Amino acid sequence: MTNVARFDTGAYSALVSTLFGSALSTNAVLTVNVAVPDSLNPGTVDAVDVLAPQPDGKILVGFSGSTNYTYPSQYLMRLNRDGSVDPSFNPGASGGTVWCMTQQPDGNILMGGTFATIAGQNQSCLARLHSDGSFDTTFRPAISLFLGIFHPVVTSVLLQPDGKILVSGYFDSLAGGSSSNICRLNLDGSADTNFLCNPDNDVRAMAMQSDSNILIGGDFTSVNRQPRNHIARLAPDGSVDPAFNPGADNHIYCLMVQPDGRILVAGQFESLAATTQNNLGRLNADGSLDTTFSPSVNNYINSLALQADGKIIVGGFFSSLAGQARTSLGQLNPDGTADTSFFPAVSGLTSNVFTPEIQCVALQADGALLVGGLFTAVNGQPRDCIARLTSGDRASQYLSSDGHTITWLRQGTTPEVWRTTFETSTDRTNWMTLGAGSRIAGGWRLAGLCLPANATLRARGFTSGPYYQGSSWFVESIASVLAPPMIVASDATFGPRSNQFGFIVSAVPGQAVVIEASTDFVHWLPVQTNLATSLASIMFSDSQTGLFPYRFYRAKLYVGNLPPPAFSGSPGFQAGGFGFYLGGVAGQTVIVEASSDLQIWNAISTNILTTAPIYFNDPATQTLPQRFYRLRLYQ
Repeated sequence: MTNVARFDTGAYSALVSTLFGSALSTNAVLTVNVAVPDSLNPGTVDAVDVLAPQPDGKILVGFSGSTNYTYPSQYLMRLNRDGSVDPSFNPGASGGTVWCMTQQPDGNILMGGTFATIAGQNQSCLARLHSDGSFDTTFRPAISLFLGIFHPVVTSVLLQPDGKILVSGYFDSLAGGSSSNICRLNLDGSADTNFLCNPDNDVRAMAMQSDSNILIGGDFTSVNRQPRNHIARLAPDGSVDPAFNPGADNHIYCLMVQPDGRILVAGQFESLAATTQNNLGRLNADGSLDTTFSPSVNNYINSLALQADGKIIVGGFFSSLAGQARTSLGQLNPDGTADTSFFPAVSGLTSNVFTPEIQCVALQADGALLVGGLFTAVNGQPRDCIARLTSGDRASQYLSSDGHTITWLRQGTTPEVWRTTFETSTDRTNWMTLGAGSRIAGGWRLAGLCLPANATLRARGFTSGPYYQGSSWFVESIASVLAPPMIVASDATFGPRSNQFGFIVSAVPGQAVVIEASTDFVHWLPVQTNLATSLASIMFSDSQTGLFPYRFYRAKLYVGNLPPPAFSGSPGFQAGGFGFYLGGVAGQTVIVEASSDLQIWNAISTNILTTAPIYFNDPATQTLPQRFYRLRLYQ
């Protein structure tokens, strides 16, 4: 299929017929899947270890080398949305690499790696920057050599919900604390003396579970003198969980907790939980192996990204993923099978057999995928070590509140988040924390509130990724508290209507309103969904009234994305043209598009849906050998 653009992505309801009106197919869904590089092309010549999206759309980039394209001897920079360099951000990291970056809720940035100086000042391996890239001189934790002789490295930084900072890598101590290879800092950079842990070798990856327990992975074989092969679970004080001991036979580089509590484990190993598992596996929450998930990978994995729809992006150095040929980058379905629609061709340096290598993958809020590493092209388009891929599947999120409950639904290719916070503001500058969200199907919710209409809400979701899953950031959404719909009860509007009980619902234009009915105030059934327009209030009539001795009604806001319009009824020729019915949520504006070749689509009719299906007739079909139709919402 050609002539496909990003705005064409999504799902369409479609049918195909002959010239004489005979349907060639049942109503089907056509999907457009575009996983190709967009215009982001800064042209770096160094391997990229870290790509961390910021809420404003800018991208933090960490390099393995120091000869990048615009700022020589710089290991860290920030790109604008279009890929151009942000010249205002120049922290001056030197003397080593940047391996991880974590953005704090206040906008400050924690960075770790092997670097020696920031802005000309000695600060080894761990530092904090202000949001503009300037060095935060109040945060100065000192790091010691590893085993007393080797240069230390910080590979991962993870923020706890309470603001404390978990730091891992390989070092004998940090900020003068008694922990080695993993420690916890207070917000000011001092050691948290309530946390004590001593793995015998480096800790590459960390992840936090919903109960505040901490997962660690790396090269260690014991933790606090207790045998633990490459993976362990810690209590919040750093003690080892005696019930969690799956073990792996080699390096663990990535850990990620899924919404259901299961744990993705990746790296360079052949055995996990005493079972053959090549480089990628999944554990149940208790540490036992999830035997339903076994996507064998023929070489090591550096980075994972988890979408809200459960699909998993995998980056590393491999040529086979779940039985499919993939060059260092691929996507898995939630069950571990390969997504055959995701097949970007990544090319490397012909003089280097160890390329192409993907060292980091990160999902932006809109579902676009950032990839970094050591490569020269993607899908035949020159991209030097950094690229951004569009996605054929939509990323969607929906934040709403009726004043009592906040709901944040997250679906599709948008990044999965492991925790959320909700805030409110009257000026969009000063924010008051409302609390943390709880998981619901498809998203997060916070209930038990009393917020005024038109108050501003901010939802933030925290996610992780890039090299060794060592970096983290947050995505955010802002919305207003919506005034709830109201049933208008007056003698002129409330009562029987043509043997049907009816009433008027008043709602803010643009709100989607669900009218529900019940006979016992316990079980409520949705009977009609409408999209309020600026033209009139919603008129509701219940044709089922006569079936009940009494019935109660309520009107509430629809939560989530409205279902798309669809064909209904039997298509065929009527009144000199091919026709069909179209239906959907009343109040939606639907465009009927037609094509003769599935490439060029023309809008031929625009309709505002009502509660009854609308009939569409196309007289132009009399002169055409074939014609295809699709429906889409007016944007």
